[in-house]
Amino acid sequence: VFHYAAAARRVAQMPRMVTGGFRSATGMNEALGGGDVDLIGLGRPLCIDPDFPKKILSGVIEQAPDVASGLRVGPGMFGPNSRFAVFKAINGFARIGWYYEQIYRLADGEEPDLSMGALRALLAYEKTEKAKARALRS
Repeated sequence: VFHYAAAARRVAQMPRMVTGGFRSATGMNEALGGGDVDLIGLGRPLCIDPDFPKKILSGVIEQAPDVASGLRVGPGMFGPNSRFAVFKAINGFARIGWYYEQIYRLADGEEPDLSMGALRALLAYEKTEKAKARALRS
């Protein structure tokens, strides 16, 4: 990410925002302090804790919890490090679905469900998206 930001700095004079992968105050401060990034966007940490920016800026926490590493459809060959591309893809979609399901919960005024498993999230997300597609077609 930083290499891209540095290359962009050489040709772009407008402020640059980078999002994706920032989870710690140290990493964010290094990115901002290097001068290649002017603004950091946060996404996934907000799906887990909407107060994440306030907590990290005030020093209450140093980094976002790592929930992604525990999100897997199954062990071994069914996990995200499977040698089979289809299982890698299913795990990737399950992680995406998990974060979307947290966003939907927040939008409904509920707390994030950190205990939700990857497979349950994938199935819930698929159901939600199908319902939304049907509603658009009507």
